[in-house]
Amino acid sequence: MNIEEMQKYWDSDNQRTLYTIDEEAMDKIVLAKSRSANRKGKWVEDLIVWMNIIVPSFLLFIYWINEKANAGAYLTSAFMFLSAAYILIARRRRENEWKSQGDTVLNNLDEAIFNATFTAKMTNAFLIWYILGIAITNVIMLYLDGTPWYFIAGMSFFFVLAIIAGRWEQRAWHDKRRDNLIALREKIVDTV
Repeated sequence: MNIEEMQKYWDSDNQRTLYTIDEEAMDKIVLAKSRSANRKGKWVEDLIVWMNIIVPSFLLFIYWINEKANAGAYLTSAFMFLSAAYILIARRRRENEWKSQGDTVLNNLDEAIFNATFTAKMTNAFLIWYILGIAITNVIMLYLDGTPWYFIAGMSFFFVLAIIAGRWEQRAWHDKRRDNLIALREKIVDTV
């Protein structure tokens, strides 16, 4: 059910279109959208955090067993651990910012917009800085291991593909969800 379905239209004697809004249904829709945006944002954060803890731990363990650790392995691991810490700190700040807000329809919607915007910004930062940082540290690691240039070039190509696919995903999913929430807020403000 969306806002258009909540509006009950009728014509009066002067042919003006009037409507009423089922506020309880609107509250449920906004709360559901807010919870959905919050859940998706938390899911993306959790995925990135766990990836940034498990992958470098595994990488360091493999290098430790094979006794082949080099500066690139330590640099990549440090970069990933710091990324996980940054995401956890950013989450805490974001959650603390909304604890003091009231529990109204517009506040719930504003929180959903805030979280959807945060997720879109985090995805964009992930695409640009994180993948670029991992790509550079991996190229250094591969170069120090004496990996052939064509393998390094192939891996670099896959990093470029990851950035392209990520940009598509951001435009198709995160930006669209945020824009829909903003449009819903504008529609509610205009009708109330």
